[in-house]
Amino acid sequence: MRAFLDALGLQQVHYVGESIGGILGVAFAARWPERLKSLTICNSPTTIRPAGEKALSGPHGSVKSALAQSGSRGWGRLLIEQKIISGKNPAHIEWVVNEWAKTPTHVLQGITRTLDGADTAPLLPQIKGPTLILAPVRSPITPLTDQITMRTLIPNARMAVVEGPEHEIYVDESEDCINALLKFLHLS
Repeated sequence: MRAFLDALGLQQVHYVGESIGGILGVAFAARWPERLKSLTICNSPTTIRPAGEKALSGPHGSVKSALAQSGSRGWGRLLIEQKIISGKNPAHIEWVVNEWAKTPTHVLQGITRTLDGADTAPLLPQIKGPTLILAPVRSPITPLTDQITMRTLIPNARMAVVEGPEHEIYVDESEDCINALLKFLHLS
């Protein structure tokens, strides 16, 4: 990400990361704090707990097995069934499944492998810039307790709890998320 910012000639940005993107944002903010004006974390766990692993793998036992047995499209459908990907809008569901299907299975396996054993909790006290946590109430992989831990451990952190039906609060409750982000950016 640092090389990407350098290539664009950007010294500082307001970073918004959703789920895995939030995990990456925490790691980036801890290592290169001078590059961020602010950090916004949406739907991001500190680690993938057993209940989250079960939600990500369904009856397959592991994400690796789920991807190997179902492929990218099948895993996308599984994530909808497990209430990780928004299932409110049928057009959105079909679009998401088609987008997942475009990603080669080995790429998704590589992305999910980066989460095995990852835990951002030790990095949280190192984040010094203004931080917003957009916290879902009902995410099967991002417990609200993790969100509260992040708010407690990150100096200067604020939290907006979003009453979405599933993990993807930025889809289902986009207006609440955008309003919280705009208010945060105005205060930062």
